[in-house]
Amino acid sequence: TLRLAGVKEVEIMLPNRFADGYGMSTKVVQRAKETGVGLVITVDCGSRNHEIIGQLNGIGVDVIVTDHHECSDTLPPAVAVVNPKRRNWLSSDELRELAGVGVAFKVAQALASEGMIPAGQEKWLLDLVLIGTVCDNMVLKGENRRLCFYGLKVLEKTRRSGLKELMREAGVKRLDTESIGFQIGPRLNAAGRMETAERALELLMADKKTTAAKLALELEELNRTRKEEQRRAVTE
Repeated sequence: TLRLAGVKEVEIMLPNRFADGYGMSTKVVQRAKETGVGLVITVDCGSRNHEIIGQLNGIGVDVIVTDHHECSDTLPPAVAVVNPKRRNWLSSDELRELAGVGVAFKVAQALASEGMIPAGQEKWLLDLVLIGTVCDNMVLKGENRRLCFYGLKVLEKTRRSGLKELMREAGVKRLDTESIGFQIGPRLNAAGRMETAERALELLMADKKTTAAKLALELEELNRTRKEEQRRAVTE
């Protein structure tokens, strides 16, 4: 979305669940200092990270939070907090059920309506919205159902080499919520569970088939390892 909006430099930071836990950590502040960014945009976190956002403000970095988790009594000191669970915010019950990826998509829709990204281009993001919504176990009613309905149509003709190769490696025969939840999702998640989520990100952003095929195979192997470790743990 940011690239569609003409942003030239986008630094991506994925927290490592083993070292950083969940949400924003002091590493965000350190990374912001190192890269000299002027704006941090969160996805799926930040609503309760008042201290970290305050530290970012202290070094001259603005923050926009996009999130779907419950908010605390006060909002963090961000430029904006885009969260349908904000208290006293007039969002419908449907929007309150959005996954983090759904909230991010609403930002894309808003930018499109403001003419900041080409009209109609945001719909090609719906394959990712579908996968994120299903794999976050969101209730598929209302807006979530609409997003997933059209997301399936986009996924069927996705332009993403990474998803094509991942589905081929996983042996996906039919696209539905079951294949997404039990074949596509676990392979994407295996990267962060076993090593680093960077692998999954690289796969989703790969523009060359050879690169995508290599990464899809790596995720397939990581998923096999994950299943084996899970089997051992259950047996024990």
